[in-house]
Amino acid sequence: MQKLMKKIILSVLLISLLMSVASCVRKKVDVGKLKTVEDFDNKDVKIGVSIGTNISVIAEKVFKNAKIEYFSSAPDIFSALEQGKIDATIQEMFGVNILAPDFKYIKVVDNSVVGQTEYAISFPKNDRGEKLCAEFNEFLAKIKSNGKMQELINFWMMLDFPSDLDVDFSDLKNVNGEITMYTDAQARPFSFIFYTRNVGLDLVLARDFCKEKGYALNVVRTNAVLPALAAGKCDMVGGGIEVTEERKKTILFSDPTYITDDVIVIADKTLIEHKGIITELQEGFTATFISEDRYKLFIEGAITTIIISVLTLILGTAFGFLLYLIYYSGYKFIASIFNFLSWLFKRLPMLVFLMFVIYVVFAKIDISGIIIAIISFTIVFATSIFTLIDDNVKGIERGQIEAASSLGYNRPKTFFNIILPQILPNVLPAYQSSILELVKSTSIVGYVMVSDLTKVGDIVRGRTYGAFFPLVAVAMIYLMLAKIITIIVRAICDVLLDKMKIDKKKLKEIETDD
Repeated sequence: MQKLMKKIILSVLLISLLMSVASCVRKKVDVGKLKTVEDFDNKDVKIGVSIGTNISVIAEKVFKNAKIEYFSSAPDIFSALEQGKIDATIQEMFGVNILAPDFKYIKVVDNSVVGQTEYAISFPKNDRGEKLCAEFNEFLAKIKSNGKMQELINFWMMLDFPSDLDVDFSDLKNVNGEITMYTDAQARPFSFIFYTRNVGLDLVLARDFCKEKGYALNVVRTNAVLPALAAGKCDMVGGGIEVTEERKKTILFSDPTYITDDVIVIADKTLIEHKGIITELQEGFTATFISEDRYKLFIEGAITTIIISVLTLILGTAFGFLLYLIYYSGYKFIASIFNFLSWLFKRLPMLVFLMFVIYVVFAKIDISGIIIAIISFTIVFATSIFTLIDDNVKGIERGQIEAASSLGYNRPKTFFNIILPQILPNVLPAYQSSILELVKSTSIVGYVMVSDLTKVGDIVRGRTYGAFFPLVAVAMIYLMLAKIITIIVRAICDVLLDKMKIDKKKLKEIETDD
């Protein structure tokens, strides 16, 4: 009976495994034979779309049978299309025209328009937003009627721009106040990075609007534009903002600045170029670092990451250590605060905490994203330092502290002369590990408000549609930064140990490899 049961269980497991493997093996579809929109609405067809876009809404309505795959970015979609992971994608027609020279394998299916996407400038749903939206619509109607709008569209839809292209805001005068505009830098032709400068159609429209209405303009580059608008951190948003019914519930849209057809795009396998590995590496390196001086973006991103990491390291260490001294001097309520923060940060993703600080705590305050990031990471790092010291102090025998007290040592003197020399050999290795975690954690600021190293990698990847060199560059720079900071901190720790006359061998015995 037992043998029979074992055979049955093994058979069920084998059948389950085979079914799982079979489900992963997708039937290949010859998309070249699909001629109409209805042909693509097939259960064997897999269509890729960007998540949270107007196109994703259209795809869900039009394709009831085809499988829809959601991606976070256009580069991911086209990579999947080239590799055959999806059969087709839906894209805006203007975007296909922009990509066509560099991606000769993409092909628009004839008569495959599935919908239209409208782009507009957005404003908050409040009195000021309604006023600005009405003024902008008045301005927009004027430049549409005199042909200026079409001239701007024709210019920004070009494939080649002069290297000195820029959008100048220096002649704007603050007559009727200042407008803060948030814009995404990964939305060509509306707002994108060109030779390290933020340019695009939406920026020109904002500049000309402000010039006519007497506003000064403060442009902030970030990818979290709509959450910032909803939180009231800015007066208007540009950068290829799609008009959707869902978004209309929370924000105001101007009249459309541009309307485009949404079409089905496939990969023509006969047009895919198979270049040699050397040629691909050369072209990838040139596109990532040389073209449009993109190496400067990596330098700027690295500097931003260094500033956030170093200032957080200094302020977090000082803040955590100082508050522990205050706690040790008798203010026991501080421990309750840090115990709660320690419990919170162990369970809450850092990105969620960072977004809470930006969009809730500083929602109504005009403050740099870098400063907000430093404040957020300082709180987290200070909590780590406080907890690290407290855990090690608890391991000190109570008798030593009582003996020091009987000799006339006050609390600060006891801490610095009796406790600190004993806990340092245990604290320093863990402290160095915390620094490495800090440097790695700063990578999330690029997803909120700051153009740090990770964000720069995403910007370059969004322009080149190549992942290898941007990701490798970001990884290598992070490795170098972590190593350099570790070396500097170790040197400082060695000086501290020498001054306190602590044997470094004790440190080496418990130190783990970073």
